[in-house]
Amino acid sequence: MAEPQLFTASFQMTFVCVLIVAAIGADHIGGMATVLKNFGPKELWVGVVTPSQALQTVIATAQSLGVKVVRHWEGDEFNFGGATVACCSRPAIGPSAQGHKTMTR
Repeated sequence: MAEPQLFTASFQMTFVCVLIVAAIGADHIGGMATVLKNFGPKELWVGVVTPSQALQTVIATAQSLGVKVVRHWEGDEFNFGGATVACCSRPAIGPSAQGHKTMTR
């Protein structure tokens, strides 16, 4: 979980603008509800991920906190804070992989 590191970061972290769900493994999504509550992002970006109870919990938490939930798909390209964000997906690798991985660059 990254959330404890955000509190102890060497820089002053007061808020997170956007939280991105790019994978639903416990090591990726496990602390997102806490980050939503503690850092108050304005938006939660959700890419192509396999539906799960953990994802639904994160989305429900975001909605209850008034965080805008935005779906981004492969081919989306937009400006965010002066940076161009391009969304792309790659197929899952191997038989145990779940869904697609969403990446931004």
